[in-house]
Amino acid sequence: MTSQEPPPHLASLDLVIRKFIPKELIPKQPMEWQCDRDEQMANFTTLMDAGFTALGMFESAQDVWKHVAHYINFPNSAKYFNRELTLQDSPRPIIHKSLKKDDCIYRHDLPKIFEFRERKPFGVDKKLADMAEAILKNCWKKLIGESHHEMIKCPQKPNSEALSAECSPFQLPFDKSISREEFDEFMNEWKTQSKKKINVMIDFIVQSMALYHKRFPELETSYEDQANVISWVGFVMEKTAEFAKSGDIVLPPLHSPASKPKALIRLFSLGKNQFVMAHELLDTIKKHDMDVRKLEKEVLDMPELSTFSYNEVLQKVGKSACEKTLDFVEMKIESLMFVRTPIPTPKEGFCVLAVDALYELLMNMIVAKKVFRDIVDNDWLTIEKFLMAMMLHFDTSRYFMDSKVRDAIMTLWESVYRKTTKRTPVNIEWNSTKLDLEKLKETINKLKIGFISESLKVDASDTIFLRHAKSNRFKRSDLYIGVAHFQLNGLVMKLLKLYEFIHSQEACFSFGVQCIRCVEKKNGDEMPEETGNEKKQKSKGKTNRK
Repeated sequence: MTSQEPPPHLASLDLVIRKFIPKELIPKQPMEWQCDRDEQMANFTTLMDAGFTALGMFESAQDVWKHVAHYINFPNSAKYFNRELTLQDSPRPIIHKSLKKDDCIYRHDLPKIFEFRERKPFGVDKKLADMAEAILKNCWKKLIGESHHEMIKCPQKPNSEALSAECSPFQLPFDKSISREEFDEFMNEWKTQSKKKINVMIDFIVQSMALYHKRFPELETSYEDQANVISWVGFVMEKTAEFAKSGDIVLPPLHSPASKPKALIRLFSLGKNQFVMAHELLDTIKKHDMDVRKLEKEVLDMPELSTFSYNEVLQKVGKSACEKTLDFVEMKIESLMFVRTPIPTPKEGFCVLAVDALYELLMNMIVAKKVFRDIVDNDWLTIEKFLMAMMLHFDTSRYFMDSKVRDAIMTLWESVYRKTTKRTPVNIEWNSTKLDLEKLKETINKLKIGFISESLKVDASDTIFLRHAKSNRFKRSDLYIGVAHFQLNGLVMKLLKLYEFIHSQEACFSFGVQCIRCVEKKNGDEMPEETGNEKKQKSKGKTNRK
């Protein structure tokens, strides 16, 4: 490592911060912000201190970290970011509830429960900690496989304190030098004791250590070091085996249930629409030896990331077969500020909800680049033309978009933006401890958004204020988010294709769109059922009108 290279945890942190926060909002004056503080949260503090005005949509440094932590908390993130993320404080696995009310996590998130850096018993000995981590990584690869979209039950909450307490009884077997004979004696005893607990993983652990030494022949490790590492890795595998048995999780060779547990399939939702990925459904039920010939023919003719509604699944698979064989996991997708957490696909790739991809694009335009403030006609026509062209990728009948398509759209937008007239937009001013409706209206008027009518400005500001106000008081972040939603609302109402797509995905509320159709539908759903007498009166009225 040269003196210019940051340590791995800072390089990882800098990468994810710049992936999440648009470059236009990273402070550059009086000098560009650097992720150079050794303590993780200190970097978020300096970021907020330097970017107080530009990053006003966040309340605090902790708030920024909360968003970033959610963004990176998905399986196989190393593949997505093209590097292993090494953070001081990695996020715990997200718990999702199945329809049967079981706690579930991604199978690929299993290491996050048992491999917390702070619980390794090697203290400041980085050489041994790295060796243990490398061997554990091999073990996890063997256990969890390549399919990063699969779910498993989580019989205990991934709470660091509780799991730390479980690991606290562990003691390194040796604190002084041992001979080869003593090492061989230890290994024989360890294999005998561990055989019933972790099965053939004992041989895999020993083989992994041999491969590690072969890969790094310059590393000299004593017999006591090797024994301590093997003992620790074996202990983690024992805890993993206990976890698998308590949840009846298929995790060979640590645990193979006597009978196959119910298959878990991810169930996504937008508004009242519930849906699954068609190819994931097919792959899952195939593994449970169900007759899929008819379904397979249909699915294989469908494009990747196609979906079935929940009701369609019940019809195609059969309600009784679903009850007997399947359980559906309701997936939670956090509404983050700029970008959404990638979703693993059945084909080892990643995707996002298509409506989230549109949200990311529009938020980049509105919040990061601020292109609609005091916009001139030529720029508006360029942006309108670009958006209309991009709507070809937003099909009202499809819920998901491949992350590569999303990235291509964002790259194309950057190219279009560079060709438009660049201005230096003024940030929102914040010089008050209290915010009211008049402050919001004043801020909106300063934006000079030409394509939004005066009447819409009044209606939108009133609606946004009511939506964000709490106890007749705004937070600073409410002003920033309210102004963004105001522009989203005006843009969507100006361009009908955007509105039709957003409405079809039942995402009007999350976009801040004042949708009359959604309000009417909601009011209709909330109307009480008519009584028998009311129906008779209505029928009588119709007869009289004849």
